[in-house]
Amino acid sequence: MLAEGWAETWETQSRAARAAAEEVRGQIQRVEAVRALIAPSGTLQASPVRNVLNKLDAVAMSAVDADPKLGPLLDNFREDTHLYVHEERSFELASRTGAGFALERLDEIVALINPATHAAAHAGLYPRTLGIGGALDELLFTDRDPNLVVVAQLIVMARADLRRVLLELRRRLDLTRTRLSTIRRFCTWASWFARDELRALAAQNTGRVEDVLTAELARFLFSHGHTPLTRPAVGRLEPDILDPGMLERLYIEAKQYSDAAGARRAAAQGVRQVLDTVTLLAGTSIALDEAFVVVFALAGPRLELPPSLSASGLTIHMVLVDLVAWEEVGSRRKQQPLRIDATQLVAEAEALPPAALPTEGA
Repeated sequence: MLAEGWAETWETQSRAARAAAEEVRGQIQRVEAVRALIAPSGTLQASPVRNVLNKLDAVAMSAVDADPKLGPLLDNFREDTHLYVHEERSFELASRTGAGFALERLDEIVALINPATHAAAHAGLYPRTLGIGGALDELLFTDRDPNLVVVAQLIVMARADLRRVLLELRRRLDLTRTRLSTIRRFCTWASWFARDELRALAAQNTGRVEDVLTAELARFLFSHGHTPLTRPAVGRLEPDILDPGMLERLYIEAKQYSDAAGARRAAAQGVRQVLDTVTLLAGTSIALDEAFVVVFALAGPRLELPPSLSASGLTIHMVLVDLVAWEEVGSRRKQQPLRIDATQLVAEAEALPPAALPTEGA
């Protein structure tokens, strides 16, 4: 690579510049290490493990040619290595089609053709490789270097990766809007048209208020295209509602309150349970990066929650369903709204003691 050769020459010019040249070389070598990942012509044959397997296969084939009785051993070898080859192909397909890999590759392409400010610049030693007229300028702004073709190919790849990332962002935003809009529609339906019915249901099931209200939410979600499971076992935890569908996974914790103290506790418990459950789902096929806490208000002050909060890499949407009796809402509501911001909510959730686990077989 032109920049690497230049760094070798420049290193000998002065002792003071040696450290800067070493850093330039380190950066170039780092880029070279990922070139196989981002190069347009990269193939699986570049994999070190694949190269070893190919060599072993070639040796085995030569042995079989010399002694056909060894054929079954070659078949066994290929059968044993099939799982690795299958996983390697899956990884390669993911690297060429997945938005996550595309985003990482975009970062590497930028690092390759436009490195960040060099650390040695703060000591007054700025390598010309990264400056005006340096080797990287040659790559981008002149037609004298054969690597210009590689840069052009990388830019074409970057455009394709950018489209893939944008499509994935749109997909996630659309799914979030779809799920959130469905839950907000339930909130509106419950508050406008089913308030009396849901309050009567809660009054008839005083020991199971959350259960019956969660069941009504699950029924609503099912009628809107979801397939919610209520209280499925996740280890020994039981999320209130979990739709494990591959396209629109949905996880909801439902809580209820009837007074001011219960309002804060219900919201914090919902957040705590979400964080604990999502931790157990990490690394599985239904790992989540988004969840919902739905809080039913049967009495007491109106709870003003943050629309969403972030904790442990998870986005949690907070939704309030106001089921306070009609006689106590509007101008007749005596208690002032209870406001709680995202920071307070996360802190209160983390301060809660662990919830009691259900006993095995219960």
